[in-house]
Amino acid sequence: MIRKSILALALTLFAISPLFAQQPDMQDGQPQAQQQPTRQQRRGGQGQQMLSPNFRLAGVWQQVQIYTDSAGQAQELFLPVWKVLQGDGHFTNFVMTYYKAPAFITQEGDFRVVSDKYYSERTRQSVVAPELVGVEVMMEYTLDEEKGEMILRFMLPNSEQPQTERWRRVRLEVPQQLRTQ
Repeated sequence: MIRKSILALALTLFAISPLFAQQPDMQDGQPQAQQQPTRQQRRGGQGQQMLSPNFRLAGVWQQVQIYTDSAGQAQELFLPVWKVLQGDGHFTNFVMTYYKAPAFITQEGDFRVVSDKYYSERTRQSVVAPELVGVEVMMEYTLDEEKGEMILRFMLPNSEQPQTERWRRVRLEVPQQLRTQ
C-alpha cells in the first residue's frame, strides 16, 4: 500500500510539472495539435526543433542504494527520495520520511547541462543543507537510458569526501515487482 501511495505521488508530480503540462497553442480561439519532439530531438540530435540539453535529464528520479544481502547478492533498495528535473532548468528534491507523515520538499533550485558528462545544480532553497543556497555544485553524471539509471559524482563545498548517488528514472508503467501473476 505504501509503495502504491509513493508511486501515485511521484506520478502526480510528474504530470503536473510545467515540463509536461504545457498550454496548447491557440489559433482563432481553438487549440492546435502540438507536434511532439522526437526522441532524437529531445536528446539533442538532428531535427528541425532543437530543445534544451536539459531535456536529456528531465523527469522524475528516485534514489536507490546498492547493498549486499546475507547471501552475498547485490540488491537495490529504493529510497523515499525523489529528484524532479524539469526541462526548463528547475529542480526539486523531496522525501517521504514516514508513512503517516506528508512528503516535503528538501531542496529547490536550477540546473544546467554543460556537457554529455557534467551538469550543475545551484540551490535556491534548502531545508536540509542551507550552506548550499546560492552555491553551484558541478555534478559528473553517467546516464544509462536503457536501464533508466543515472549515477552522480560530486564534491560538496567544505567536504573532503566525494559523493556518489544512484538514481532510477520513474517511468509510466507498473514496476515488475508490483505486477501480480
